[in-house]
Amino acid sequence: MADVPAFDNNGDFQSSRVLGNRGTYQQKQWLVVDPDPKGLNCRDNQFSVVVTLGYGSVVDAVFSSNQDNAIRSINGNPWLRVSASFLDIQTRNTGERLDTYICYVRANREYIAPINPDSQDR
Repeated sequence: MADVPAFDNNGDFQSSRVLGNRGTYQQKQWLVVDPDPKGLNCRDNQFSVVVTLGYGSVVDAVFSSNQDNAIRSINGNPWLRVSASFLDIQTRNTGERLDTYICYVRANREYIAPINPDSQDR
C-alpha cells in the first residue's frame, strides 16, 4: 500500500501520481466530495460542462500512458481527466447519451478526494 496524492496550500492536487514502495504509481480512483446539490461540473476539451457528477460518486482518472499524469494545468488551475459512468452522472448537459463520459473536474480537495483501495480486495 502507498499514500494518496497530497494537496498543496491552496487545496489543489498537482499530480495524480504517488510514490510507493517500487516507484511511483497512478492514483486511479477519486471520490466526488463536492457538497453542492447541483453536482460537480465535468467539462470537455472546449471547457463546456458536459455532465455534473453527484456527491459520493467514484470516478477513474484517465491516463494516456503508464508514466502519464492525469492532472493538467488549464488556465492556471489543475484539472483531473476522469472517466465517469452513467451511474456517476447527476445531470447531462449534452444531447449525446453515452455509457461513459471522459471529462475534466477541478483537482481540488473541495471537490474530489483520492481513494486508496483496501489491500484486502486485491
